[in-house]
Amino acid sequence: MLRLRQLCLVTNNLNQTERDLKSIFGLEVCHRDPGVEKFGLHNFLMPIGTNFLEVVAPFQENTSAGRYLQKKGGDSGYMIIMQCDDVKNTKDRILSLGHRLILDNKTSETEGIQIHPKDLPGAIAEFRSNKGNQDVNGPWAPAGHNWTSFQNSGPTDQINSVTIQSKNPFQLASKWSETLDRPINKNTDEISSINLDNSTLHFIKNPNNDTEGIVSIGLQVNNLQKILSTAILRGCKTTLDSVIVCGVRFKLFEEN
Repeated sequence: MLRLRQLCLVTNNLNQTERDLKSIFGLEVCHRDPGVEKFGLHNFLMPIGTNFLEVVAPFQENTSAGRYLQKKGGDSGYMIIMQCDDVKNTKDRILSLGHRLILDNKTSETEGIQIHPKDLPGAIAEFRSNKGNQDVNGPWAPAGHNWTSFQNSGPTDQINSVTIQSKNPFQLASKWSETLDRPINKNTDEISSINLDNSTLHFIKNPNNDTEGIVSIGLQVNNLQKILSTAILRGCKTTLDSVIVCGVRFKLFEEN
């Protein structure tokens, strides 16, 4: 098993981002993790189907998230958290590739590792396993103990893709493919992709500069016009099928 479970964005304005996500996508906060305060951060998590959208904001100087915000010039995508069966085996394989870890923790409920972004650019990649792994509606430690009570009942149903931009998307996709032990299933000069069990990672060309990072998230929705209308009222930039929140373009796919 290797499935997308959680995406993390980083912002300078946590309250504003929370209000935008609630109003536009009909999402609710299921958990605020006091454990991230040791990293100089505040956060919240919102369920989207059986996935989670996390947003973090630094409240101290000289945090890694704060430096990332400065590097990106504002709000941005930050992390991709994937759920696997066995973190130990994943860790052994990743270390054999020469990747360094910036996080390696284990509790009675969950175990996770994060790869150094200089070894795997584009986003901080995290692999995590959890008690009750096989039940997507079961426990997920980062989201607290009662997250299913906050599952979305509004116009947003699930996350189906994440897009990372790079000056050389195939080269970056190849690094992710090796690390995830998943094949590249589509490749052109402009775009490559890797399938997870429940979503797709896209890698697209950024011809303007060398900046690599998350630029868009694909959402399956059931009321596209409601989302766009609310986003416009809140002053967010929109197209016919997307809205920008927290520096990331949310691409909207309406159910038939």
